Amino acid sequence: LTVRKGGQNKLIRIICINGKYGFSEPTHFNSVPELIEYYSKVSLSQYNARLDVKLEFAVSKFAMVDDEEGEDDNDVEELLDKLKDATELFDAKNDVYLAFQKKSEEMKKVVESANLAVTARANIVEMLKEQLDSLKKCDMSSIKMLESERKKVIDNVRLLDEKVQIAETLHRAALRHVKESNDTFRALDRNLNTLRPELMRLQWEKDQYTIKLQQE
Repeated sequence: LTVRKGGQNKLIRIICINGKYGFSEPTHFNSVPELIEYYSKVSLSQYNARLDVKLEFAVSKFAMVDDEEGEDDNDVEELLDKLKDATELFDAKNDVYLAFQKKSEEMKKVVESANLAVTARANIVEMLKEQLDSLKKCDMSSIKMLESERKKVIDNVRLLDEKVQIAETLHRAALRHVKESNDTFRALDRNLNTLRPELMRLQWEKDQYTIKLQQE
């Protein structure tokens, strides 16, 4: 986040931990807009004693660097410092982005595997229920059926019923795993979508400072 104070731009790092945003740990906000809304009413001095300012007015990101022309900010040393700050912030956010991207790719495979497991568990439940229904349809009152055969059918019904219950429990667990995996994957995707425009902005700022330094 770039904050304008005293005619200068101050870069503030926004961090995201477990889907929560903030300027430092512990993070409390569900989104960057929620974070900005809070600090539009509360001074940033809570975060940094030297930044006694509120986020009251939005400034176009494409005007920030250009607005500095004509001011003393075009000093080479200062431009180098700003380029250094922007580069460090970009690198830090890019590292976070790449870490999220790697986790997202891994979680995508987990989701695919979890969905296959749900399908397999559902097929097992269906197969066992069909076998159980078939056994229950046996004519236990038939005089032709031996007592030993009746006992065997009853035992098989009991065993199959237990297997059905176990299979249904495993199926429910697989469904929960799918939901949890999908939730994690979507959270990672949200983090990536939040970081992309920030990286684009920082890259643009780096390019602008580089151009100015080349002109000096």
